Amino acid sequence: MNLTEEQYIDMWKKFYGYSTSSSQSNGGLQNNGVPVNYPSSHFPKACFDVNGQVYGNMSSIIKNNVFDNFLENKTTCKYLISIIPFFYTEERVILLNYLKEDGRIKKYSQDSVANHFLQGLIKLCKDDDWCIIRDGLIDDIVSLSKNRDACRVVQKLFSQAPSYITIPMIKKFENYCFDLSMSQNGNHVMSVVLKTYEFDDIEFIFKEFYSNKKRLFEASKDQFGCRVIQLTLKVLVSFYGLKKHPVEGRKQKIRGAISNCCKILLENSKELLRHEFANYVIQQLITSEELSVFLEVIIKDSLIGNLYDYSREKYASHVIETSLEHSKGICMKMLFDDLFKELDIDNKEKSAKLNTLLTHQFGNYVIQRALLVSLDVKAGKKEGDETWYKRLSSKIRHQSNDLKLCAPLKRILEIIDSQDKIESRNKMLSENPLLQKLFDINCNTKIIN
Repeated sequence: MNLTEEQYIDMWKKFYGYSTSSSQSNGGLQNNGVPVNYPSSHFPKACFDVNGQVYGNMSSIIKNNVFDNFLENKTTCKYLISIIPFFYTEERVILLNYLKEDGRIKKYSQDSVANHFLQGLIKLCKDDDWCIIRDGLIDDIVSLSKNRDACRVVQKLFSQAPSYITIPMIKKFENYCFDLSMSQNGNHVMSVVLKTYEFDDIEFIFKEFYSNKKRLFEASKDQFGCRVIQLTLKVLVSFYGLKKHPVEGRKQKIRGAISNCCKILLENSKELLRHEFANYVIQQLITSEELSVFLEVIIKDSLIGNLYDYSREKYASHVIETSLEHSKGICMKMLFDDLFKELDIDNKEKSAKLNTLLTHQFGNYVIQRALLVSLDVKAGKKEGDETWYKRLSSKIRHQSNDLKLCAPLKRILEIIDSQDKIESRNKMLSENPLLQKLFDINCNTKIIN
């Protein structure tokens, strides 16, 4: 399949929806027909044969030792990727035999351009081809997973190849799970592994996490590690939620892994919920309905008695908001009771702490969340004490007159004003059946339109 440059451009349009310029920077050819002085966005002159034609098959590219020239820039790399579907069996054999020599797979995987060719090849591979690529990466899989470019090739292989081909690779991660999780690039590989494989294949990862308290604590506080720990909890919960477990005793193992991981996190929850990154791990425990049993522990051991102080902290205030939003029953009651106690909501005297939170850059969001949740309770959307909203809003309204109006306070008062208007309208409608009927007609008309 020998292509002229014009034929290549036509094929480019077919595969990518646009063409590239075929003009040379000096507008000419050498006497032998080879284009000269191509800019970097065009093909290097080595990519053309003596007749000025682009090498169009893998055998000619490899035979003429110009494969690396095609990987010099993104344009030529995309060209190689675009002709992969045209490789016949013989062409594939030639290519893969070439790649597995001299550590080329490892070398290309770490190249900022060539890694894209490997990804494109992996996407269109078959079992034997995947095995060759796997064997070219497996000996250095840990270091490659932490490499900026190679990690993409590793992720692509994990997500495309059948698990029986790639399981030998992930077994190499044993004893390196924390290092990979806290790596800027390795954490993405770990995420793909957690999402892709069955519990039995990656059980060693969970064991490594909960068998080392210190490292799990460090990973939870790490910029990248916290993402992996959050995902670990999600994945374990999804495994546990499966209705059928093919292996006897598997569900008990999963429950044990969840319990062991959460136990370590809960022991350090006071510190973690105030941390820049670790607070997201604690929020994962709170937001997951399946892990809600741990929310009561977090509230009792870490939040109760500290709501006022934590509400003024950037990260801890997020945890309080999340707790208010996702709590139910006794957990919600504990939060509101303690919040009202700390802020002297039911005391006739003015509360200095409430004044502080009403105008605080972080605390105001906690008050807003408490108002919105108490409104849901009042509307019957959530279970709780229907007096929460009235007690809190009345106290805020009473004290707001003494405060200088600022953006945080304004947002809080807007919630209360909006609810006052709704209640006023509802009262007026309830006292006048005719107005209620007209209101219903108007609402139905808007829905139809």
